[in-house]
Amino acid sequence: MKNTIWRIFLGVGMLFLGVVALLQALNVISFRGDLWAFFFGGLFLLGGLVFLAVLVSDRKQWWAAIPGFTLLGLGFLIGVGTISEDWAEFGAVFLFLGISLSFWVIYFLNRNFWWALIPAGITLSLAALIGLDVAGLSEESNFINLGGVFLFGVAATFGLVAILPAKEHKTKWAWIPAGIIFAVSLIAGFAETTYGNYVFPIILVLAGAYLVIRALVKKG
Repeated sequence: MKNTIWRIFLGVGMLFLGVVALLQALNVISFRGDLWAFFFGGLFLLGGLVFLAVLVSDRKQWWAAIPGFTLLGLGFLIGVGTISEDWAEFGAVFLFLGISLSFWVIYFLNRNFWWALIPAGITLSLAALIGLDVAGLSEESNFINLGGVFLFGVAATFGLVAILPAKEHKTKWAWIPAGIIFAVSLIAGFAETTYGNYVFPIILVLAGAYLVIRALVKKG
């Protein structure tokens, strides 16, 4: 059964690539880019599906998620450029989303692998950073700097490391880098923007309020 699954994926993928290549050669369909670019993009997609077939057939083979989703992302990176010039700029987003998804899958397959949350969150933050940049939200934005967006994603990642794993993993230490990086993300994100002058005072007010409330709660 395990051998049958990956053979089916491989066979269907080869059939799809062959049919598309034939239609391209007959001028039935046309792509913006080179046929070879489409072919290699499809080859990476096919390789990703084969690794995912290994994962589906045996969930203990969690490692297969990494090359599986990464190759899918790489295939989309190459493939979208052959279909649309507009979508080509988002190619790197697909790659980092694929890498991120691989580590999310690893964590949800085995909750003991809490470490997978870190690369999952960081690569997802990179995908968001690239996507917002391509979409036109540049570093000169009057609302927020993209560096702050990325750091906020990293801070949220460590927050998830502190929250999601079971207590026996003792990951509460992650609140420390989460808090520090979150504060830095606010400063970096709003520095030299319309709201930059308000960020540091707000951080001080929130930090002071937290310390006072925590002290009162413990005393009570």
